[in-house]
Amino acid sequence: MKLVRRSFLTLAGVTILGTAAIGLPLTWRSERDLVEALLRKHLPDLRMEKDQIDDFAADFLESYKLKGRQRRERILVGARVLQTLPDGVTQVVLPGAIRTPLARLERELFHAFFLGTDFLEVYQDTSTTVSYLFIPDPYDVGCSNMLAQFDE
Repeated sequence: MKLVRRSFLTLAGVTILGTAAIGLPLTWRSERDLVEALLRKHLPDLRMEKDQIDDFAADFLESYKLKGRQRRERILVGARVLQTLPDGVTQVVLPGAIRTPLARLERELFHAFFLGTDFLEVYQDTSTTVSYLFIPDPYDVGCSNMLAQFDE
């Protein structure tokens, strides 16, 4: 194929549009927005103040990135891009090698959320909002399972 000026300009235009389609969602949504979107997606009736969610997201992202920094930052970038796509598309199109780290991200997020907030204590009380307490660290606080006291 002979590369002429017109085909070169077309190829360059398609490349720029493709890069913008991937890059623009990254500028619109931050990692904190991703954390809030995942919480709101799976817990639509969540009653929690915006500043509490921001504090939780900042602390979670800091603790999440401590382990395997470069790989986990790539997972967060991928999750931010995929958050812009409809759920059906991501379930059908994505291979398991991409879905597994994203599922692990969600699992770690909700593990930290349920153990680091008072959600399990106040979720049935509609007059109380959920409060962020801390990001649980088993080495600092020991067993964080609320039901462990009943285990004999």
